[in-house]
Amino acid sequence: MQAQQVNAPCTMELDPVTVTAVGRWHGSVVSFEQTYSNSCVLSVQTGAVFDI
Repeated sequence: MQAQQVNAPCTMELDPVTVTAVGRWHGSVVSFEQTYSNSCVLSVQTGAVFDI
């Protein structure tokens, strides 16, 4: 399943937000960490996964 692509206007404001997720997928430990330029970009690219 792929995340739904959302087009939304975000400012070019630089206010970095770093998110992390750690869990298990099919018995293996997986982790994700990414820094986005601001919370709008985070929301557009990840949807509700990192709803802050």
